[in-house]
Amino acid sequence: ISDATINGNWIFNGASSNRGLIATNSTINAPTFDVNGFVYNTVNVAGNLNTDAVLSNTNITNLTFTNPSSTSAIGINGSNNIIETLDYKGSGGIYGTSNTINTLIFFPGKVYTLNSGTNNTITGEWYGSGSPCFLTEIKSSGAAAATITKTSGEVDFDYVRLTRIVATG
Repeated sequence: ISDATINGNWIFNGASSNRGLIATNSTINAPTFDVNGFVYNTVNVAGNLNTDAVLSNTNITNLTFTNPSSTSAIGINGSNNIIETLDYKGSGGIYGTSNTINTLIFFPGKVYTLNSGTNNTITGEWYGSGSPCFLTEIKSSGAAAATITKTSGEVDFDYVRLTRIVATG
């Protein structure tokens, strides 16, 4: 699918020894994105449920959750992903663990949930500013904290509420 634009639900999972994918310079615009493995260029997911983006062992250059809703729960539902830029246009979350994200952008004034007991890594910048009337909220899903390991880059927050989040690095 190199140099292509694909519109529609995208499901591509199963034993990687049985399949292959070359998606150089491609864009996928999907209401749901369900994958296990392989490398993608640009992925835009429009769903709003936490099960609309199920991905594990996947590399993505640019992943954007495009639903602008404050009640959206979309996010990374899976583990061991490497994402260069992860951009949220509405509320959402990170539900898996051991995900590595270079640049993470939370939309101002929205709510983001990270599963308690998980540990995800940010290797570059993390943006999450809100405003005095619309705080950006970043919280753990339960009583146990969620951990973000920050290896380099800046954290740019203003008017953010953190609840049961541990940051290291």
